[in-house]
Amino acid sequence: MILTGLSGVILVEIYAAVMQREFQNTDNRVGKGFAILGIYLFVITYYGMLNSTTWLYGAEVLPMVLRSKIMGIAAASHFIVNVGITEAGPSAFATLKQNYYYVFVGCTLFFLVMAYLYFPETRMKTLEEIAAAFGDKVVLVDETAIEAEHQKMDIKAGEERVERLHSINAAKV
Repeated sequence: MILTGLSGVILVEIYAAVMQREFQNTDNRVGKGFAILGIYLFVITYYGMLNSTTWLYGAEVLPMVLRSKIMGIAAASHFIVNVGITEAGPSAFATLKQNYYYVFVGCTLFFLVMAYLYFPETRMKTLEEIAAAFGDKVVLVDETAIEAEHQKMDIKAGEERVERLHSINAAKV
């Protein structure tokens, strides 16, 4: 989903740049509506396919000993970069106009290549398989051993019931 989300974001950013270039300084209200549609498409694509997926992927693939530290650093970095983008945005759009979108296209394209080359696919894998692939110690469970343990517990519970019944009967006598 990360690759699909990144690809979708690239397409939507290009769409938004083209629509803004074509209709920003015109009186064409329909065209301006299509430019605004680019913003909505970005929100749908980014938040629907990319935003939560990146956080889940990180938590999924990091070894337990590093997970909390790296996810904390990632969250702090995320917010710091967001502040930088928010502060730079107005002057960047004033200077670069719709071309500012292409800065994000370039960054997203770079990350798409990195994700394609270095992010292993985790779809349809169990958490144990993912953990093993990324270096966590995985405890394998033998189903017959579990069944044998359940039988032992059932026998012990039965013996305890019999003992309680004997003590109740002995108390009555």
